Amino acid sequence: MQKDLIPCHGLDSDIERIELWASILERPEELGETVTYNYFMNKKEIQGDIAKESSDWSTGNYFDAGVDVANLATTLIGPAPASVLMTPTPTYGVDAREVNRILAGFIYGMTG
Repeated sequence: MQKDLIPCHGLDSDIERIELWASILERPEELGETVTYNYFMNKKEIQGDIAKESSDWSTGNYFDAGVDVANLATTLIGPAPASVLMTPTPTYGVDAREVNRILAGFIYGMTG
């Protein structure tokens, strides 16, 4: 488990769901087919989500930026199983205290 999540309780099932969801990343052919198909079927929605994420990021609204990334991921790859946490990405100049908001937005976006 990531050290960032050690103080969090009750996330185990959500983390397992996200890990299961992300397992498609280990199957590049299936991932490519899935992402390509979903992009062309949802192009307008995806472009809107990209614009919203960019706007939220630039205004410092990191929680919503995390939700936006989760929306993009679920539109392109599919939703997390109903019964999953990405390794935090580098902050790229974002205050480290904002990583929790990004992560919270992502988890919320993936699990509702």
